[in-house]
Amino acid sequence: MIIKVIFLTGMFYMALQDIKYHSISLKSLVLLTIGCVLATWIHFEDGQFTIGLDKSFWNVYNIGATVGFGGLLSVYAALTKGIGAGDVAVLVLASLLFGYWSALQMFVMGLLLMLAVVLIGIHRKYITYHQQIAFLPYLFLGGLGAILSV
Repeated sequence: MIIKVIFLTGMFYMALQDIKYHSISLKSLVLLTIGCVLATWIHFEDGQFTIGLDKSFWNVYNIGATVGFGGLLSVYAALTKGIGAGDVAVLVLASLLFGYWSALQMFVMGLLLMLAVVLIGIHRKYITYHQQIAFLPYLFLGGLGAILSV
């Protein structure tokens, strides 16, 4: 549970950065990764602290799916400039921590939320067709639904 709180808090902070600067700082991404890995590494079970990565972290199928998912997103990011490297890094981290299925749900829910907001914004003339839109806030909202349901 603590890892979900750390991850979602870090995502919220980076979503605010993405809205303000249309960029995510490397420092915040590294701090989020370190915090999540430490939370995964240090457990509190049966009233005692234990140190070591959980068996579910080393699931070969999840690691393979994460590499494939991250690779496809990276190629898409490099070819189209439609998604940023920070968005890809956050999705890969979510896939490693919570499973590729949760990261895929987070991505799809974020896309659907963004689509709804953009269509309304274009209809009301708040958003133009060539305007750059921060994606991490929508990933955060998608992550709330996907990660909290795990």
